[in-house]
Amino acid sequence: MKDVLVDYRQHERNWVGTPTPESFLAKVKSALGIEPMQYSDAAAVLDGYRTFIAVCTPQNTEAIDYFANCRARYLRRATIHQSCSRLAGFRNLATSLSKGDYGRKQRGSFGGLGLARDVVALVLCQNPSPT
Repeated sequence: MKDVLVDYRQHERNWVGTPTPESFLAKVKSALGIEPMQYSDAAAVLDGYRTFIAVCTPQNTEAIDYFANCRARYLRRATIHQSCSRLAGFRNLATSLSKGDYGRKQRGSFGGLGLARDVVALVLCQNPSPT
């Protein structure tokens, strides 16, 4: 018999652990529902992880570097969605592409769906910033 150790609640706005939508259109709809500030918020959380590890185990440079790189990736993505113009957004997208931000999700990158989401958001001007 298995012991229940955690009561974990799933909801539609989970950042982690949400069941994968079944259809491609459901995945796209879910990806387009992300608010631009969530990227900046995630970067702040990642910086907190990096700082915690740096204080507790400063010799763990691999983990410290991993969280620093993830933070930088999220900040670059935030600039795409917080750009004042499509041109600036596409410039920021090109920078993210050149840095490998849309590589395989298993390696902590955003993957192809993330790239598609960002392109669609820029084309539709889904999340325009105030000018």
